[in-house]
Amino acid sequence: MSLRFVEAKPLVVWLQGQLQGATLQAIQHPDSNTLVLRLRQPGHTTSLLLATGSGRARLHTVDRAPPAPLQPLAFQGLLRKHLRGRLAHIALLEGERILRLRFDHPSGVSSSLLAELTDRHGNFFLLNSEDHILGAARRSSSTARALEPGRTWAAPAQHPGPSEDRYEGLDGPSRNNAIRDQYSARDNDNSLGSRKVALERMLRGRIKGLEKLLARQDKETARGEEARGLREEGDLLQSAFHQLQRGQDEISLPDFFSESGGMRRLALDPALSPPEQVEARYNAARRAKRSADQAGGRAATTRALLTQLRELQEQVKLRDDGDVSSLLKQLPAELQQEWSRKDPQQKDVGAAKSRSAKRRDSERRRLPYRSYSSPSGHEIRVGRGARDNDELTLRISRGNDLFLHVRGRPGAHVIVCSPGKTPGTELLLLAAQLAMAHSGIAHGDRAEVLWTRVKEVRKPRGMAAGAVLLRSEKVLYVEARREELERLVPLKN
Repeated sequence: MSLRFVEAKPLVVWLQGQLQGATLQAIQHPDSNTLVLRLRQPGHTTSLLLATGSGRARLHTVDRAPPAPLQPLAFQGLLRKHLRGRLAHIALLEGERILRLRFDHPSGVSSSLLAELTDRHGNFFLLNSEDHILGAARRSSSTARALEPGRTWAAPAQHPGPSEDRYEGLDGPSRNNAIRDQYSARDNDNSLGSRKVALERMLRGRIKGLEKLLARQDKETARGEEARGLREEGDLLQSAFHQLQRGQDEISLPDFFSESGGMRRLALDPALSPPEQVEARYNAARRAKRSADQAGGRAATTRALLTQLRELQEQVKLRDDGDVSSLLKQLPAELQQEWSRKDPQQKDVGAAKSRSAKRRDSERRRLPYRSYSSPSGHEIRVGRGARDNDELTLRISRGNDLFLHVRGRPGAHVIVCSPGKTPGTELLLLAAQLAMAHSGIAHGDRAEVLWTRVKEVRKPRGMAAGAVLLRSEKVLYVEARREELERLVPLKN
């Protein structure tokens, strides 16, 4: 329950004596429902928290402000521009949970922060010396008052609130501490509850996805029965090999695999010869069997993970206190990484980092390659240096990407991303031009450029940075032509 007028009034009287004349040092705006004012007096700094919202509207001092948002709110900038100087007056509107803090600037300009510390329509307003609204924390939802910027702020109609003081008998400092402790504990409970809800939501989504995946894998596993039928067809065709002729589109044969006997009609490919007809059945059976075996192994892994997550989901539901910290260690590694992005507490910690710090972090994260787009739309990556070559080829690239390098010369590794089953000659030659340009091959000179799939590249332990071995390779003998590189479009990394 939010703070009542009768509970806030003694606290405001005490704060008036403590803070009058204090200089406003900083304004923090963690969210649209919360403001923290840092007020400085000789030898002492006080942080005053003002909060609105259902069940949490109150004021009290805090030792530490909540984390700042990732993007500063517009109202914070407006306050920093206009709300300056010393605190001249702090008081509650009689009978209402509406707090006015007036600041006087040495230039003679006065401005006020009006905090309507109520539940449903709680808001913060910045007023000039004539009580005209300069801005608000959010658009007002009131239908009884016009509270748009430019209008004069008007007090709401009075509604008598509860007269019971839950902190009766406590003086200013004790009352302040009691209010702070009560609402801090409530905020902590809400934080625990939000973590539980977030974890339940993540597990529910992952379980749903795994159930769909398992259904597909079980369907693929069932191809083992299809493989058996294809082998039988191959055996039937083999037994009647003398009846097969090119051009047939079907044949009926005695079914000696059936207990009831009878005939089995088999569809044939008219373009295939008799040996090819038989081999096609056996090849299809082998593919189906291999696919079924692989799917069966994947299905077993998926089923085990699904069981683990369902058990964890039940444990989360049983946590009445909302504290799921001990359960997070049971998450699989990939889900722990996902949770680190979704954890409400981690978001708060991350939000506390300044924009400048984030900018510096971004500048430090440098990709080990430059990227270009070919006329065909393929991305071609070029390593920036010896260690970057290793990072690009051995850690970032996929097995079926193409690797190119000039034979016998130090230079960049060039990777063609997702080139397809049969890379086009034009794409290969363009990537080769990049490899030569980044290996010191002069315009007009010729060189041998090796190329292979990334999965054929290996690096034994102890080999120098950038040096690799190829299990298999193909060679392009190419003349360096710098004008070809003009066809590439640099991509921003």
